[in-house]
Amino acid sequence: MIRLLRSHLVYPLLAGERYKGIHKLCKNIRDFEDLPPQQQLDQQWINLKGLVQHAYDSVPYYREVMDAYGLQPAAIHNMDDYRRLPELTQHTIRNRKKDLLSTKFQMSELRPTNTGGTTSTPMTFYRDLASLGPKTALQCRLNAWSDYNLGDKALWMWGARFDFAEKPSWKWSMLEKYGFGMRYLPIEGMDDITLARFVDEMRQFRPKIIYGYSNLVDLFSQYVIRHQCDIPFPKAVICTAEQLGNTARQNIQKALQAPLHEHYGSREASMVAVDLDGKTGMRFHGTGCIAEFVPLQRTPKGWIARLLITDLLNQGMPFLRYNTGDCVLVQDSDLVAHTAFPKADKIQGRVQDNLVLSNGQLLPGLMVSNALAGYARDLISIQSVQVVQEAISQLTLRYVAGENEEITKKELDSLERLLRSVIHDQFQLSFEPMHELPRSSSGKYRVVVCKIPVAPIEHHIQEESSMASATSV
Repeated sequence: MIRLLRSHLVYPLLAGERYKGIHKLCKNIRDFEDLPPQQQLDQQWINLKGLVQHAYDSVPYYREVMDAYGLQPAAIHNMDDYRRLPELTQHTIRNRKKDLLSTKFQMSELRPTNTGGTTSTPMTFYRDLASLGPKTALQCRLNAWSDYNLGDKALWMWGARFDFAEKPSWKWSMLEKYGFGMRYLPIEGMDDITLARFVDEMRQFRPKIIYGYSNLVDLFSQYVIRHQCDIPFPKAVICTAEQLGNTARQNIQKALQAPLHEHYGSREASMVAVDLDGKTGMRFHGTGCIAEFVPLQRTPKGWIARLLITDLLNQGMPFLRYNTGDCVLVQDSDLVAHTAFPKADKIQGRVQDNLVLSNGQLLPGLMVSNALAGYARDLISIQSVQVVQEAISQLTLRYVAGENEEITKKELDSLERLLRSVIHDQFQLSFEPMHELPRSSSGKYRVVVCKIPVAPIEHHIQEESSMASATSV
């Protein structure tokens, strides 16, 4: 009853920009899911053709590109034609931002948002107001696939502070907790004091859903296991924003005793993919996007492919064939499958490391990356950074910068002060200029790289798994 009250009254009334008409929008998505597969593809193609025509008519960048490639909308008859359109990159978005805005929208009809800066310095882009409702409905629908219904009590272990009020008033905190049924746990350093506070919150709030950054939920789970905490178990755990490794999956399932799901999204496209049962891979939802897998390398487990996303919902600043910077693991059949719900075995990337402090405690790498992402918007010379921990109390700041040495020196000094304000520990910091920061096979580089062995709790679980395997043999 309380959940229904929240979903039908509180959310639409207090957050109408995103939740007005949410139940009708969710029904539209369910209707799409119920269509026969070919009708799903037909509807998706109609939506794509309309978006391409809109982009050609009102977005200067796309008119220029389509004319140059001889790809006017009337000449695009199938996906092979559409794939002739060049990929959209973050570099292009930064340099042609104004030309990517649709002239059919006033700035008052757009809402700005920023990337998190996990692959490079953050960038700002825009969504039109009309897209916010359908995007929210799609996320609600994907949540429902993981047994998270709108209005359920949810505890968020979230790393992006700019998604929430920095210092919310007590009224807003009460509204979030009791009105929206959501409790946000701020990340201020994952020491035992903070994790103990998380345990207390679990006991008091008794959430049905744990929703959070994979790394944070893993660290919390390790604490619960280590201290044998008595906590109320949720009905589902949803991890996102970072790659969910096998060891983290074992930790979370052991500590929280609930079905574990993994969701995929990005700032640029919003939430677009979800697993169906926690083990069958990720499925991309055809009402929100068209996902393309561009093969890079065959491996014994399948193809490593680049992930391109076309956002079907945002017309204010259309992203056609956007190169996400992520890679996926797919099988031969998934590369050629004709479906509105393409499947990837695994998202490869978004690995965030932790820093090991001199007292043995862990500092989440996302705290450092979030601080750098917020600060990087004001940098002029330095383009990309990476923090590498070779040993305890020894850090290296790798960076790519322009040719102005004086500005670079000032910005490095500022970055050092920022790191020392975030990392409350004694450490030596060295600087390493680079032409390009190294990237993993996923196509992304980690903002924080720790070369110190993982925490003992993970070794313990790995040993248990090995022993179980040996016993079964």
